[in-house]
Amino acid sequence: MRSDNYSKVTVGIAILLCAMLALTTTGCDEGSGDATPQNFSSGNDGDNDDNDADPCDDVECGDDEYCEDGECLAEDTEPCDGVECPDGEVCFEGDCQLEADTGYACADPFDLTGLSDGHQETVTADTTGQPNLLMTDCADESSSDSGDAVFHVTVDEPGFVEFEFTDAGENPMVAEVRQGSCGEADPDATCETLSEGSSVRFLAEEDTDYFIVVQARHDSTTGEFSADVSTEGVLCAPPGHEEGGTYCGEDPDELIACAVTEEEFYECGADCEDGECQGDHCGNAIEVTGSITVEGDMENPAYFNHFDFEPYPGCTDGSENVGPVTSGQDVVFYLPGLVEGQDVEVDVSDSDPSVRADAVIGILNDCDEDNADCVDGVRGHDMIWSVPEDGDYWVVVNLVNPNMDQRFVYSIDIIE
Repeated sequence: MRSDNYSKVTVGIAILLCAMLALTTTGCDEGSGDATPQNFSSGNDGDNDDNDADPCDDVECGDDEYCEDGECLAEDTEPCDGVECPDGEVCFEGDCQLEADTGYACADPFDLTGLSDGHQETVTADTTGQPNLLMTDCADESSSDSGDAVFHVTVDEPGFVEFEFTDAGENPMVAEVRQGSCGEADPDATCETLSEGSSVRFLAEEDTDYFIVVQARHDSTTGEFSADVSTEGVLCAPPGHEEGGTYCGEDPDELIACAVTEEEFYECGADCEDGECQGDHCGNAIEVTGSITVEGDMENPAYFNHFDFEPYPGCTDGSENVGPVTSGQDVVFYLPGLVEGQDVEVDVSDSDPSVRADAVIGILNDCDEDNADCVDGVRGHDMIWSVPEDGDYWVVVNLVNPNMDQRFVYSIDIIE
């Protein structure tokens, strides 16, 4: 009996020791007093955290150095620093390639940098005997042995650069415009097959490198060519304004659309904000707290179509009937804090009252372009609406058909 108690005490002590050891790095086989080493490391089994450590974690570099693969390198280190090439080859972007004459490789291209507006010059080149180091997207595979001519282009201000072939004999050539990097073209690179009288033209930004790579369309056409290089300045372009973009002019209600070589001017019904006319959509509705008359250009890009009242009952006659498709431009007004019993008078016309566009006047208590649930509405040119209850409301004047060339005059009067 005593030995049984002794055995139980021994097992109990062993279990207690196991629990204590489990808090460190060992464990025990269940049911015995033997301590067995266990693995309590975090992460995936068998992984060693040191393997994932960044080799630069414990490396301290100088002020003009950076760490790469555990080594400190000077910040101005060039890819070709320390690269030794055999005779007849030169280093470009860290790799050795066949040496070419000036103008026939990315490593030493023809210089067309610093071009200003109105620049004109003629360039000539002969790819005969020059190495083939590049491959354009619009040359066929047989041109892999034809030489390349490379022109490095930069401009002083945004503008168009045109590269027009003036003498290529009977040899069809290709020209590819590369931006930023000469060694390879980005997916959107411009590549054209050219002959005498044809050209490649592109919009260039300042502080950006461009490379025009010229080579034969086929091996058999390697040879001499000449081209006229010219520039044309633009009124609006990157980095100022993207082509097709809009921005506000000097006058508060002036909207300007960028057409690159020219600017188009539009008058907003109210102010111009952030390149948009006020009233073009719910987010910039024209606020009305009393009486207002707005006049402006209806055509795009001053005003667009955001609403279609056709699927929503009540927007054209205040009933459950649905109205016509309203695919024309709309102007949005915001009427905050209206009081039950007030009357709101809306008048819609063009600058010439005898020519009134077909319009729908919709009253909303929530400006939702995708769910135009109207409180009331009418298809016509004027409306007097009584406020049914206190709240904020929106008035949307939506043309049934697009109006691309007329002006508008819209009036709203909140009658106390």
